[in-house]
Amino acid sequence: MFQRPAWQNTPIVSLNAGSIAGRVIPDVAALAGPPFYDLIFLGQDQPNGGTSASAPLCAALIARIDANPPPAGRQRSLSPLLYGNGPNGQPRGTTVCQDITVGNNASHPQPGVGYHASPGFDAVS
Repeated sequence: MFQRPAWQNTPIVSLNAGSIAGRVIPDVAALAGPPFYDLIFLGQDQPNGGTSASAPLCAALIARIDANPPPAGRQRSLSPLLYGNGPNGQPRGTTVCQDITVGNNASHPQPGVGYHASPGFDAVS
């Protein structure tokens, strides 16, 4: 439906047979495994991970960052802020984010398929 942004022009081969190359996600990632997040559920401490912990963490961090500027300067989309060039000529995201180059998003325990992290934009991070 929408053209792929320039920063996502990285060839990602789909793991799904017969699939076409489409948009890839995510633009940001957070730790989803050990040592886990300290979650409180029904008043009880229950360290946990996965998307259920990392997605709210990313949303909360973005909301805090976006609340800082005056309303006229707030972003409606994080991607232009991450990938737009800053005063040093480099994408702003490279100064505040760390490229994840090790790990994977393979499903566990089965079927165990997924993508592996690599330098730069990839289907994991």
